[in-house]
Amino acid sequence: MIHDLKFGSSEVVRSSAAGALGHSRSEKAIAPLIEALTDNHVHVRHRAAWALGEIKSQRAVSALKEALNDTDELMRNKAAEALGKIQDRQ
Repeated sequence: MIHDLKFGSSEVVRSSAAGALGHSRSEKAIAPLIEALTDNHVHVRHRAAWALGEIKSQRAVSALKEALNDTDELMRNKAAEALGKIQDRQ
């Protein structure tokens, strides 16, 4: 799944991989998901933010805070939701 997220040939493949990684809640997925927050395709960024919220790792906080400045309004909302999930974990 991590390979598909990083190297998938389409946004559909990368977005699906991000979703699957979120469901897995694997700590190994955090770094690739953080990288995906800057993907060229907004749907991949949305799913990466959602996935990081599912994993609820403090390691993602800084990147999610940066994503609050994304040009896409829904992306900013997804980042805020993910940060809320991480905060609730504490």
